[in-house]
Amino acid sequence: MGSEFKLTLCLTNSDSLSNAFKNGWKEIDRVEKLISSWIISSEVSRINQAAGIHAVIVSKELYQLLRYSKEIYQLTQGAFDLTIKPALNIWNWKTGKIPSNKEITKAKNLVGFQNIIFNDSIFSVFLPKKGMLLDLGGIGKGYASWCVAELWKRNGITEGAINAGGDLFVFGEACSKNDWDISIKNPFKKNEIIYTVKQTNISIATSGDYERFFEIDSLKYSHILNPKTCKPIKGITSVTVFAYNPTFADALATSMSVMGVDVGLDLINQIDGVEAVFILSDGTVFLSDQLKSK
Repeated sequence: MGSEFKLTLCLTNSDSLSNAFKNGWKEIDRVEKLISSWIISSEVSRINQAAGIHAVIVSKELYQLLRYSKEIYQLTQGAFDLTIKPALNIWNWKTGKIPSNKEITKAKNLVGFQNIIFNDSIFSVFLPKKGMLLDLGGIGKGYASWCVAELWKRNGITEGAINAGGDLFVFGEACSKNDWDISIKNPFKKNEIIYTVKQTNISIATSGDYERFFEIDSLKYSHILNPKTCKPIKGITSVTVFAYNPTFADALATSMSVMGVDVGLDLINQIDGVEAVFILSDGTVFLSDQLKSK
């Protein structure tokens, strides 16, 4: 998944603590081997390798995750799209490579979640065009966090926190027997806190271009691509989403950056239990209605 995980538990028994951590790391490794497009033996890689050739029968777990991803694709009007990988492959943020119009057009013809063929009776997935590729980078961290928390809960662990590359999922009481204290920093002013939430049983996911981008002739190229144009988004520095389910929060944070502040906030304000903070490239901050009312 390309992210560093940090696991936090409040157990006092050293044996229980050690086992919980071991099980947590094993679960992260299991999920990565299931969904990573960089691991050649993963189920996602098998789907990619068969693109344009034949359908692939997958586990019920991955099938349900992909079906759930399609629901988010529809909810976000295509802003969240796991078939974005062909577009990601033609941009290079390390070298500052800008693809040609021909490369972008070719990628656009391969991107489109609506083209995936699902068979609910046998759990098969088919990418009908050769060259289509799935990438679960926009949802993988959140899903792994959810899996770890569910594993812990099944083993009697009632409080904990999973930090997946800066995205958080907290449940139960914090180690101080209070709610967890979580703050959003201003990416333009590192010491400035934009919003603080003291809560539990909540996930916080952030998508932003302030750490991964390149500039050419004073133009900034974000690593976040719009699936409809296969080009970097503009105007938004970061979006932070609050939701109970970390899988949902992870997917929404990415797609809100693509949808933009007006359309994105309109959608967020219609979803119960979901809140968001948008920070524009000029530093302007927008809060969802639920946050403004607190």
